[in-house]
Amino acid sequence: MRVLRMQDSESSRKPQAASGTSEARVWWHALVELRGGRVAISLIVVLAIVFAFYLTLK
Repeated sequence: MRVLRMQDSESSRKPQAASGTSEARVWWHALVELRGGRVAISLIVVLAIVFAFYLTLK
C-alpha cells in the first residue's frame, strides 16, 4: 500500500505518461483530486473486486 500511496501523491503533482485514452486520464485526475483520491480509488478497487467475484459466480 505504501508504494500505491506514493504513486497517488506523485500523479496529483505531475501528469504521468498517457497509459490510456485522454478521457480515462481526465477521470483519473478528477478522482485523484477528490479527497486526495484515496477514498475514490479505494472504492473503485472494492467495486472491481466485487464485480470480478460476481462474474466468477455467474
